[in-house]
Amino acid sequence: MAAWVDTPFTGSAPAGTPVYRVALRQQSLAGTAGPAYVEVAMGETAQFTVTPDTHYETNISGCGGSLAGATYTTAPIVSASKVTGVCQVIVKFTPEKYRVIYEAGTGGSITGKAEQLVEYKSNPLDVKTEEVEAVANTGFEFVKWDDGVLTAKRTDHSINDGFTVTAEFQAQQLTLTYLAGPGGTLTGDSVQNILYGGSGAPVTAVPNLGYSFDR
Repeated sequence: MAAWVDTPFTGSAPAGTPVYRVALRQQSLAGTAGPAYVEVAMGETAQFTVTPDTHYETNISGCGGSLAGATYTTAPIVSASKVTGVCQVIVKFTPEKYRVIYEAGTGGSITGKAEQLVEYKSNPLDVKTEEVEAVANTGFEFVKWDDGVLTAKRTDHSINDGFTVTAEFQAQQLTLTYLAGPGGTLTGDSVQNILYGGSGAPVTAVPNLGYSFDR
């Protein structure tokens, strides 16, 4: 590769300064890049314009340059290698990747790949995630995903942007039933609905006349 420095000439290059041809190599479609080459005097920089198609990203490197918006500017070109010649700029346009995150709210967890990178494809039906499942902890039950999906298992299709969704869970409702055997009655609410992990209201077993509470 050619060498370059961080300090170009001050003002115009001296007469007789070598002129270098910096070439641009485009390694994929899905975007435009140009010009094919730029001729610069030793110590000057070269600029190229790169524009990806919709849903594609620009990957560009070479000649110590940097990308600002759609313009790639090389470092000052100061020499050429005897083996490889002047350095080249390489550009490739790659599909966008969308980050999809599946989270679990209180009372559950996610099985499957909770964070996924999905690559854009021209056919939207081909852009999909791997299946995940919202799994409730003991004493909880799955309610829904916060984007309205009602099934615990899901695979998302036709993705054109990243997103995060959260699985919602709720504590299970339990029914407590208290019964009195022969010789007694109960005071208090003998049938109670509580949430898992909660406590019921007091109930007292009251023996009839001539009886005593056993257990």
